[in-house]
Amino acid sequence: MQFAIPNRLFVATLFTLVATSGAAHAQCTGDCNADGNVTVDEIITGVNIALGTTAISVCLAFDASADGQVTVDEILTGVNNALVGCPASVCGDGAVDFEMGETCDDGNTEDGDACPANCRIEECNATGSTVLADVALNVPSGTDVAAVTLFIRYPDGTVRIPGSGNDAQVQGRLLNLPSGLSVTPNDLDYALRLVAFSPDIAPIAPGAFVTLELDTCAGATLPNRFDFECIVEDAADTGFNPVSGVTCAVTDVASTVPVCGDGVVDFDIGETCDDGNAEDGDACPANCRIAACAPSGDTVIVNVDFAAPVGAEIAALTTYLRYPDGVVRIPGAGNDTAVQSSLTPIVDGLSATPNDLDYALRYLVFSPDFTAIPAGGLVSIEFDTCVDAPAVTIEDFTCIVEDAADTSFESVDGVTCSASF
Repeated sequence: MQFAIPNRLFVATLFTLVATSGAAHAQCTGDCNADGNVTVDEIITGVNIALGTTAISVCLAFDASADGQVTVDEILTGVNNALVGCPASVCGDGAVDFEMGETCDDGNTEDGDACPANCRIEECNATGSTVLADVALNVPSGTDVAAVTLFIRYPDGTVRIPGSGNDAQVQGRLLNLPSGLSVTPNDLDYALRLVAFSPDIAPIAPGAFVTLELDTCAGATLPNRFDFECIVEDAADTGFNPVSGVTCAVTDVASTVPVCGDGVVDFDIGETCDDGNAEDGDACPANCRIAACAPSGDTVIVNVDFAAPVGAEIAALTTYLRYPDGVVRIPGAGNDTAVQSSLTPIVDGLSATPNDLDYALRYLVFSPDFTAIPAGGLVSIEFDTCVDAPAVTIEDFTCIVEDAADTSFESVDGVTCSASF
């Protein structure tokens, strides 16, 4: 027996209802071919499934509740999706949307399970070096803890634990565990859950608890302890009663192989500074080395010029001049008198603030009356030359404009600077 005409009448009725029921699901309800749209033919298929004349396997997308049947509410949701379009894919809808950058989606936006709250687990190409992350357990005074579950979120894409779950590779990366504890790890590829208990029901000593050895990832900045998060999911005392107030924290992260950017000054590999990254522009350059300079008694003058796009009137800008430390130097540091004495503004009436980093000079200048700064020469810098250093060339200097604003103090792109003798 055919039900095509009644079904089409039913579909027409449903469309006139302009249905609004139904929430976003892992797959758009009614989208049988998963093309992102629900058509009239697909609605008819759903109705036939609901009437029992078509097998549910023909369009599982109508069975949003996965209970093995198609209800009127599910058909209404399909009609609504046909009218207004399928709901946009979002993290937590149970469907992995690679175009959004998702690598997993378990139907929620919470950490602690197989997929993190942002639905993305970053890839990691191991460099061959590792870092050690120390984890400490903090127990309230007067409390004895005999069992605890820790959840340690680590920066995936920056570091990784090889292996997964509770395999031998994961277990091999748990170091310095207190003796006598039974410990079960579960690595989720973005976090590590540790279940630990004392088989003899003796208290677990607070303080240093475990050291995690993690691979570092190619192209990533070495992490610090603030890139990790540790929470105690549950704890029990020696009577196996629940205990509150127990906390944990990652207290230190150190590289097992000295490298620039690990936050430790390694003099053996030539470092003179290490601020935890491998970038210029801050207190320590990208190579973690500021070359010493014994002044020769001679000086060299370098001019910083700037140029603006046609029609742009610049009232404020910050230039960043990278100079060859170990070849030349600016006496003093930061914004002290010696630094200021080495600078001669070329344009009168401007307010200027220098900051010498001992390998680069950042120079902020603005017009107090909001008038345009004439393009061209900005400041002259007198550098000391260094003893036994090679002759300095203008190619040894690199100038960039970090930011600029016009007379209305709106940001301006395309402003450049250069150095000249």
